[in-house]
Amino acid sequence: MLLLFKQDIEADANLPESLRQLVREEEELLASYRKVSLLIWTPAFTLRPAALESKDTDAEFLEFLFGLPYPVAWSETLLQEDIKAIYHLPAELLEEIKNTFGTVDIRHSGAALLDHYFRLNSTNGKSKVYAHLHQPYVELTLIKNGKLHYHNYFEFRSKEDLVYYILLLYEQWDLDREEIPLILSGDIMQDSSVYPLLYKYIASLQFARLPEALQSDEESFGDLAMHRYVNLLSAFS
Repeated sequence: MLLLFKQDIEADANLPESLRQLVREEEELLASYRKVSLLIWTPAFTLRPAALESKDTDAEFLEFLFGLPYPVAWSETLLQEDIKAIYHLPAELLEEIKNTFGTVDIRHSGAALLDHYFRLNSTNGKSKVYAHLHQPYVELTLIKNGKLHYHNYFEFRSKEDLVYYILLLYEQWDLDREEIPLILSGDIMQDSSVYPLLYKYIASLQFARLPEALQSDEESFGDLAMHRYVNLLSAFS
């Protein structure tokens, strides 16, 4: 059995206590599983190309970028091997995860999402813009010639803010809004209020595809809008 579970937690919440509360409410999370993997998103997340490698540590690199000390820095090498994802996870949260689940494979949601994009574009040289929404953030990615050219995230307050950030990416990279598709995933549906506004400016709107290993099983998921869970599924497929 494969159990996939997604939980949103308020940005200012006490994460260890939120995890304890979640486990008390969802008994399935404490079942005996052969393997437990955790996909987590934290705002202290960045990409470090090999060209930027230096003598400073990953923690020092995070502190330089975000202006705050991060004593615990995690990293993982992406499928595009010259890029490493670096991020911070609070020590007290890691301790609670260990106490609750034992041995856990941990990945950052942004890193898993980027690896999914690399797999989809490994043999396709066409440019594509990806927007993954998990309010109040949107992660924007540009893939050209199968390679990552841009990835960043922004906090947005309104649908107009969201459209602005997306159009700014198209403008800064001189992308043709009639030709280059915008591929959407996460917390957005075709009946979302922002969808017609995006369609007003971008000719081709698409929803993200599932990972290759799961595409043949799409019928098994019934009426679920699977683009909402692309990052979760890409990490464990």
